[in-house]
Amino acid sequence: MGFRIVILLLVWLPGRLAAVDSVAEAQAVFQKYCFDCHGNGKAKAGISFDEFSGEVDLWRDRGIWLRVRDAVRLGDMPPEKAEHALPAAKRRALGDWVAHTLQHVDVTKIPKHPGHVPPRRLNRHEYAYTVQDLFGIEFDALPLLPEDLVEGGGFDNAAATLSVQPLLIEKYIGAARQIIEAVWRDDEALERLLPVLPPGAMPAGKLPFTATAAQSKRTDMGDGAFAVLVRFKTQTGGALFSKAPVTGEWAPGAKTLYIKRGRLIYDIGWLGNLETRTRVDDGEWHHALLNVADGRAQIHADGKLLGTRRLTQTDKAEHRFRIGVAGDDEEFQPFTGGTIAFTRFYDQPLTAAEAQAASAGKAIARKPVYVWDPTAQKPAVKSAATEAEAARRNLEAFLQQAFRRPPTTEEMTRYLKLFAHARGKGDTFREAFRLPVKTALVSPAFLFRTESTGGARAQRVTAFELANRLSYFLWASQPDAALRERARSGELLREEILRAEVKRLLADERARRFVERFTLQWLRIDGLGTRIKPDAERFPQATPVLLRAMKEETVLFADSILRGNQPVTRLLDADYTFVNTDLARHYGMPTLFTGADLKRRLTKNRGGLLTQASVLTVSSSPRRTSPVFRGKWILEVLLGQTPPPPPANVPELKTEGGTETKTIRDALARHRQNAACNSCHKRIDPLGFALEAFDATGRLRPGPVDTAAQLQDGTRFEGHTGLRRMLLTREQPAFTRQLATRLLAYALGRELEFNDEAAVQGLLQALRENDLRAEALIQAVVASYPFQYRQVPARETP
Repeated sequence: MGFRIVILLLVWLPGRLAAVDSVAEAQAVFQKYCFDCHGNGKAKAGISFDEFSGEVDLWRDRGIWLRVRDAVRLGDMPPEKAEHALPAAKRRALGDWVAHTLQHVDVTKIPKHPGHVPPRRLNRHEYAYTVQDLFGIEFDALPLLPEDLVEGGGFDNAAATLSVQPLLIEKYIGAARQIIEAVWRDDEALERLLPVLPPGAMPAGKLPFTATAAQSKRTDMGDGAFAVLVRFKTQTGGALFSKAPVTGEWAPGAKTLYIKRGRLIYDIGWLGNLETRTRVDDGEWHHALLNVADGRAQIHADGKLLGTRRLTQTDKAEHRFRIGVAGDDEEFQPFTGGTIAFTRFYDQPLTAAEAQAASAGKAIARKPVYVWDPTAQKPAVKSAATEAEAARRNLEAFLQQAFRRPPTTEEMTRYLKLFAHARGKGDTFREAFRLPVKTALVSPAFLFRTESTGGARAQRVTAFELANRLSYFLWASQPDAALRERARSGELLREEILRAEVKRLLADERARRFVERFTLQWLRIDGLGTRIKPDAERFPQATPVLLRAMKEETVLFADSILRGNQPVTRLLDADYTFVNTDLARHYGMPTLFTGADLKRRLTKNRGGLLTQASVLTVSSSPRRTSPVFRGKWILEVLLGQTPPPPPANVPELKTEGGTETKTIRDALARHRQNAACNSCHKRIDPLGFALEAFDATGRLRPGPVDTAAQLQDGTRFEGHTGLRRMLLTREQPAFTRQLATRLLAYALGRELEFNDEAAVQGLLQALRENDLRAEALIQAVVASYPFQYRQVPARETP
């Protein structure tokens, strides 16, 4: 028995003698073995242990201590030539202590502070989306504003970079002018903007007519237009007609039913002698197959070729016939104006087989016929007792949307004066709103995201402020009516209501904006096709169209995981992707698409983000692959570990003869012989070697390629599958932490600080408790302390 105890002591004591279990023991090791370069006022490579006094220092300077952990574990610090060599057992113990301390954060020791985000303007994407949602129009404001400044690895919604320069003010004024013109040209947008009319006015309304026809299998539309001749008579009152729901398979001869409301007689035909007369009273209209090719069209009805006519090119959207104001009597205006809109329609040429099927009266397309009730989409028109009341109600509703909060009394007074000024100059009721609306579009209340300052103590944001934070996080735009109502009632501050709103916003298609803006910037592929392009001479296939498809693949893929509530680790190992014909051809995949679904299962050659062309292209040089760039991209973007900058006067990497992959590997081996380069490259290069089977545009190279890699600690892996397996096992905590921190930084509009560590730990806990599901992470971001609270620095308080 005593012999066994002696043996156990002999095994246990050396480990205990080398153990590092406390801050004091770690300090003693650093002082003895590291102070020659990193203490007593020396800070080689920017690292000093002079002020290291406890775990809090590790958590505050996490990036530096990750470098310390790796340098100690890999034997780089202290170096072999150091005066005091660090014994292997103590080296392992010190590295383990640093790693354990970084992983197990005691948040009670971290000062609680929600951080501060100063007032910031809308970035150009937020501005464009807000304009679209505010007026309900398809208006692209992006070309009207300059690119936003983005600091390295950051996001374009960061408050620190969203300042306002004089030139930008001029751009805002010009943009407001164009927006106003677009809104006043769009009658439906104008009705939404000004739903309350003064007494005596009645809207003219619209007569919608939809030309329904077979759609070919392709998605791109050709040139041409379906010209419509119309005569109509109506009885007073009520909607003229609505379309009854019809679903099922389309075939030549299928019927669309109309429910008679009032009386409508119309003629439809070519701008020529082929004409068909139909009445709504008949209760049906036969589908017509319209085949457009080279400006000429064939029309089939019930499987019979009726004729061929050359089409007249018209406008790009609709035929519009304006109903003018009747008479000049200001006391009685029966109509305020409006349009009769006829949807422009044309189809692609059919294939020979499709044309034969159509002539035989067979079905050539399967699609539901959508329900369209014109009365359901038209805004409800309200009337007011006086013109002043109508103006006030319209302006108050508009300003609440534009300012994303209720307007103040002073603001209402000021904007009503602008309306009265324009009205006094002779503008009509609707035209007089141009001035106050344009003024609002260049006001700080619209252009900036501002919150009340409060005091120096932390306080919860108001319900309207929370609504704005939430909508600009998930929609990159203003809150909608439902979210504003939740804020007005105060319900949004209740946990269960807030969680429900997060779900609702994520389910809305506008949440695609969040996925796109976050993903493109987090993965640093936003500049692909603009700032980042493969060499056109060496890679002529990398056209702008293909580069856009690369970015779209990554966005659709991320959307399927983040909004599809999949485990976030699927970003690394999913066995599917989204490709169009161009990208499928680039990947060597089948290019035959039988529908609009772009989702495709992958073979063993690809899987997850690491093998997508967007990532492989941005992490290459323009003319060739770079294991260094790709390895550095993985460390920084996926793992949140930034290598130190290269030492000065490092010679350029040169390759000599042989194949590209062989010469790069050999050149990097020579490069690592330089001691100043070796410490970083032995961490970076193996990660990049694993992806050498793909060229600088993400294509698989022909023939076998050496993709074997080995980390300095002896870990071996091969190719993208081995790399992915390594990232999902030993590096999974680093990956999930990096995703969580970048998502929180995007949501807050600022880079994270030491005080945010408690929030980060909360996000990671939410992931662990919910099988790493994406929605749990997003919900945890919204529920976090820095997202729901604010605190103004003492120097900025009044």
